[in-house]
Amino acid sequence: MNKDQEKKEQQQQLAIAEKKIAVYVVQNYSNVKSIKFSTFKFNKQTGSWHVATKINHDNLMTFSLENLNDISEETIGIRYNLKTFNLKKKKDTTKNINDIKILKEELDAN
Repeated sequence: MNKDQEKKEQQQQLAIAEKKIAVYVVQNYSNVKSIKFSTFKFNKQTGSWHVATKINHDNLMTFSLENLNDISEETIGIRYNLKTFNLKKKKDTTKNINDIKILKEELDAN
């Protein structure tokens, strides 16, 4: 596989990971209106992917993924600050991401 094909496949995997993270958030927290994703970063030392999200503009939650092909509640690491995170935990597996805004961090051209 050439580098362009590898990059395209990786971008597809990251898009799927983003969607799975968004579904996790809306199914596990109440009143989610929007999720803004930063750019995914790969850590060579740990071999894991990391992404930060802002939920409803002011709730920061970060995710660590060891494998882009195996993303589930059991395989992702989640962090947030208990003092500043204001969303209520509420499991509702019937919810989907159709009614929320998913935004991407704009990349600086410089």
